[in-house]
Amino acid sequence: SIAPLLYHISPGSTGSRTLYHAACQAGFPSVHHKSFCISSNRGIDGVSENVVEGVRAHFEVLRWYQIADECCSLWSKGKVSSLDVDLNGGEKVDGSEHIQLPCLIPLDQWAQILQQFLKMVVNSGIVGLFDTPYPYLAPEVLDSA
Repeated sequence: SIAPLLYHISPGSTGSRTLYHAACQAGFPSVHHKSFCISSNRGIDGVSENVVEGVRAHFEVLRWYQIADECCSLWSKGKVSSLDVDLNGGEKVDGSEHIQLPCLIPLDQWAQILQQFLKMVVNSGIVGLFDTPYPYLAPEVLDSA
C-alpha cells in the first residue's frame, strides 16, 4: 500500500489510545488492540475492501499473538496439553468443537502464519497501528512496510 504508516511501538499506558483517537478523528483507518476505525460513518459503506480485509487480518494477528501468549503461559506451568479452547471465541466449548491450543506448532510455522496476516494489515491501507501486539512485532512490521 502507498498509505503512510503511523506506528506506535510502546506498549501499555504510553498514550497509544490518545494517538489512536487522534488518527481516527483525522480520518486515518486505524487499529488499537480490539478497536478499529475505518470510516467517519458507522459500517463499511464506501470503505476500501483492502482496508476491511486489513481489519480482519488485524484480528487474526491479535488472535495468533494471544495464542502465543497463552501457550507460553501454559508451557511455564507445564499444562500445554491439558487445555481445550475454541480458537474462534477463546472460550472452552463442549463436544466435537474442542480443539487443541496450537502450542506445539513449530515456531517457524507460527511465525509464517503471523507474518502472512501482518503483511495483509500493513499493505491494506490501514494507517494507524497502535497497541498490542504491534510493539512486540516491530522488526516484522518494519520488514513488511
